[in-house]
Amino acid sequence: MNNLKAWFTVAVLASSLAMLAACGSSSGSSGGTPGTVVPGGIGVLPPGSKVSFYAQNNMMQYYYPNTPALYQVNSDYRNLLKLGMGVCDRQNSSGGLAACEAWVQGYHDIILVFDGGTLGNNAVNNARLVIRSYPYTNCNFYSCSWYSYSLPSFSQFFTSILTGWPSYNISAVFNPLVLQGSPWPWNNSQGFKLQMNAPAGSLAFNNQGAFPAFEFEVANGKLEDPQFDFVVKFQGTVVSSGTMRRCNTQNCGIQGLQ
Repeated sequence: MNNLKAWFTVAVLASSLAMLAACGSSSGSSGGTPGTVVPGGIGVLPPGSKVSFYAQNNMMQYYYPNTPALYQVNSDYRNLLKLGMGVCDRQNSSGGLAACEAWVQGYHDIILVFDGGTLGNNAVNNARLVIRSYPYTNCNFYSCSWYSYSLPSFSQFFTSILTGWPSYNISAVFNPLVLQGSPWPWNNSQGFKLQMNAPAGSLAFNNQGAFPAFEFEVANGKLEDPQFDFVVKFQGTVVSSGTMRRCNTQNCGIQGLQ
């Protein structure tokens, strides 16, 4: 319970920091065009139905009502946090809760929602991948100790004054990060895959390579399964992995996730 209490405290703080850093920006979703699911074992939902899966790291155990599903991030996850979500290392010099190190060591969960629909006479699955992160802070029963700073360089600061145009990072913040796409068969139709662009307004959006910024891969699994293993790639590099479990409710108990 102390971990959960600390998580909610950090969530409120992190939201405030994100809003300040983005000068009023809010989270948004990427591009990505839902389409017809190609047959191959993925499974197709009836129109109007919904299936959701989740995973969380051990910092967030017991946040979800059913059995914890492990979610692990590696050191490359900082690139997703900085370039894809814009929550840390935003300026030339960042420390405390504004530094990506605190975020990589913090609280993470990921939710995959499939919405059944129709496209003409065809059944389709529209997928949403929701990624949330919050920084780690050292809290006990009595108080939490934290500090945060994120400052542009002197040259960036004075250039902005002289030109009247900010030369430092003014990209938006996306937390939660909501990405949209369509699943298609993968690994000889034993699993499925999602490919999604970075959201407009993020640093990654302006530096997208030949492949989509975000990839979600399930080597063996389908919608009917109670759980499946997965990996998340950002800019072609695996940044996280884990096991997703089916949620007891359509929206995993998350308010605002319709």
